[in-house]
This record gives sequence, C-alpha cells and structure tokens, in this order.
Amino acid sequence: MFVLKDGNNNFLYDLPNEQVAFLDTSLLVDAEYFRRLLLESGVYDSTDLQPDTTALSIDTTGMSADTIAMLLDSLERQKPDFNSLFVDLFMFTEEPTDQYIMEYERDDRHSLDMVFHLPLTDSFSYKPIYPPELDMEDLISEFGRKRDSLVLWLADTIVAANDTIELALQYTVLDSMELPYTSKDTLLFSYIDKEEKSSTRKKDEDQQQQKEWLKVKTIRNRGKHHIEKDLKLTINQPVDHIDPDRFELYIIPDTVEIPVETVPFTDTTHLRRVRISHSWKEEANYKVVMYPGAITNIYGITNDTMETAFQIRPLSEYGRINLTLEEVEDTILIQLFKKGTMVRERSIDSSDTYTFDFIDPDTYRIKLIHDRNDNGKWDTGDYMEGRQPERVEFYPKDLRVRANWDHDISYVMGSNKSPPRKEGEEGDDNKDGPLFQ
Repeated sequence: MFVLKDGNNNFLYDLPNEQVAFLDTSLLVDAEYFRRLLLESGVYDSTDLQPDTTALSIDTTGMSADTIAMLLDSLERQKPDFNSLFVDLFMFTEEPTDQYIMEYERDDRHSLDMVFHLPLTDSFSYKPIYPPELDMEDLISEFGRKRDSLVLWLADTIVAANDTIELALQYTVLDSMELPYTSKDTLLFSYIDKEEKSSTRKKDEDQQQQKEWLKVKTIRNRGKHHIEKDLKLTINQPVDHIDPDRFELYIIPDTVEIPVETVPFTDTTHLRRVRISHSWKEEANYKVVMYPGAITNIYGITNDTMETAFQIRPLSEYGRINLTLEEVEDTILIQLFKKGTMVRERSIDSSDTYTFDFIDPDTYRIKLIHDRNDNGKWDTGDYMEGRQPERVEFYPKDLRVRANWDHDISYVMGSNKSPPRKEGEEGDDNKDGPLFQ
C-alpha cells in the first residue's frame, strides 16, 4: 500500500518535496478471512455479518433485468461494512539531499554572509582568492545553530576596506545517481558605500574624531531578568577577549550595594556574546558594572564604562507544568512550543510525572516524539530504505499557562488519533492549582 501527494500530477514519486506514505508489511485482502476473525472474536455473531435483504420499493418500469439486479445489489442496507480495511499510514517528506548555496551577501563591510540549503558537513572548505593579501587567518567563521548558515568576519581592517572580496568554496553534493561528489563554487562579495547627506556625513566625521566605543546590548524586558538564565552581554562583532577583573556584580538588598563574586566568560556557541552566571535570588536587585577593557572585539575596540541595573522576577510570575505520561514504551522527546517556537525539551524513557518549572504565562503546545534511534531529534522516513518516520503525538489541547499556577495534566501514549490543533485553537482541561500562596 502506497500513498503519494503527487505534486506534479505525473503519478510518479519524483520530487524531493512530495509527501509519501507506505505500508511496510504485507496486506491480506480476504473478506472471508476477516469475517472469520470477527466471528471468532465473539464481538459479532453471524446475523451481524448478514446483509438486510428487506425488499426495496423501487420503480423498475422500463429497466432491464440486469440493471434492476445491479440497483438492488447496490441499495441493499447492510450492517457496518465488515469488508472494509482501515489502515493508519504516516505521511512524510524525505530528508532533502540537494545541497546548494541559497543566498550570499555583504551588507556589512566587515562580514560575508552565506546561507545553504542543508547543514554543512566536515567536507566543507573555503579559501580566499581576492585580494591577494587576504589570508585564511583573516577570516573568522561563525556558523549558525543548524550549520546551514555561515558568517565570515574579516579580521583585517585593511582587507575589509576592499570593495570586492572573492572566495572559492568546496562542499559535497549528490549527483543524479545519489553518489557524492565535490562541488566547487566561486563567490564574489561586493560592498558599496551608501550615499549620505552632507549633514549626516559631517556628523559621522565628528564622531570618528572622537574615541570609538563598543556597543553592548544587555537586559531587555524592562529590566526584569529570568531567575534561571545567565545574564547575556551581546556586541555586534566577534569578541576577541574579556578581562574578568574589569567586571563587577553587586546585589542591592536596600540602598547598600554588596559585591558578589562572579566570573564572566565568553559564549562558546556565540562569537558575539559574553555570559555572567550566578545563582540569582528571587526579586533581588542587582547591578553589573563594566569598566573600559572589560570586552574587546577583534578590531581592538573596547567598551566605555557601563552600568546596568536589573531585578530578578518573582516566582509568582511563572507557571509550572506537571505532565504525567502513561504507557511509555520507548524513548520520548517531550517538546514544549510557544507560538511555533520550541522553548523546552526533555528526553524520557519511562512512565512518570515530569515537571517543567519557571514557565512564562502563555499558550503552549506539547509535542511527543518517539525517538526510536535515541539521537535526540525527530527523523523522517526513507521509502527506498523502507524506513518509516518516527511517530509524533500531540497533547490533544493547547495548554494555557497562568502565572503562579500549577498545571497538572495526564496523557496516555498512543491515545490521541487526531491531527495537531491549528494555531489559535485553544483549550485546557487540566487540573489547576496555585503554586505559591
């Protein structure tokens, strides 16, 4: 049994984005076999499996005998159709294999941006072609979280002053026979200064005569900070180094500032971010001070003296989800989504109650993935390999989390046969109770 959402109406499975489903076992189509199974089960008796042959009142004037017989046969009112087979199939789109460069640009003089169709593998490489003085050491790579995007920062300001940068790229692709080969591309990155009004140009020149300071972005959310998260300090270009001795953190219980020990560190997953980790106290007021030289970027630009005050949000502003899962028979990835974005994830392998603390009030959707190969992510299927996609279930209703509230919900794995709810369709049949009183 094979199902195809035929994108080009040619009755062939030949497009990479066509959805497909298939039955990976033999299907026996035998009415007598299923009738016997139903009778042996004891749920039905022989009268249930017999058609109702009550005479039908129809006008047969002018109709041939064969036509009358066909009509009688098609209109006979039967019990439920025990000759029908109902099979659950799971449609999927196979993992794409066609790697290529989707877009590339140079919006900033100091960076080269590239986006690829698929995540880059270890076979990916690049080298500079023009200008001749551009070396590999001058290029600092910053991959996106999924490795399907890349920003190359030009560490040499003299090289960055060139209006044209040329690179040679190599990466693995598959040919028409699904065999790997190395593709080579040459990319030309151009940067053109935007025309500025004379007043704007004079203002920029005056600013350049002054000392240039690093711009640091930090607390948002009106100075309120999450009790579980590190304090993030973000700049617009890669960090070269930090000086922990030029950072100071204070807790302010009343009007007195009490220094607390902290060691800021660079974020290994984000070239433009510094983190400050601390065991924050609920509703406490803090202040972080950065002196010149605390953060220095790859161009030698550092920050000016900077003070940032913030407060830790009270626990009463959060909700809690207690999810009880029953009949768990394999590894399950529990994913919590808010407005289409995953905000929490947890891997479990047994029936139990699992708690998600410090949840911001909002509407959430709970997704449950059967992680058959224990690789921590959902995997699609492959028709030629006979591999089914990993099964996915959804908690049947969206969950509206309220502040200072404990949400207790239960779910039996395999019990929800309905498709996922559309955005905007809400509902919560959970048992609630206040968290803090």
